[in-house]
Amino acid sequence: MAPQTILVERYAREIFDGLAASGITVHHFVLHADRDELRRRIEADEPGIRQWRLDHLDAYEKALPWLEKSATVVDTAGTPPAEVARTISAAVN
Repeated sequence: MAPQTILVERYAREIFDGLAASGITVHHFVLHADRDELRRRIEADEPGIRQWRLDHLDAYEKALPWLEKSATVVDTAGTPPAEVARTISAAVN
């Protein structure tokens, strides 16, 4: 498993197509939360790249249409992490 955020569809397609050409199965998930929830989480997190993360909220929202078409979207707002993990595990297995 290699979690990674990719907000540029062209980059994602290049990566996923390359992995598929090598016979590697990719399970693409988006762990989604609405903007207010994302902002709350970012602001509650450790300082450091907080501003960078806040600055990319618009890019995330802009990417959502293609992400929703190409990935399994898991809404994480109000969902405990263990339940999110079980949802993903069930989908992969």
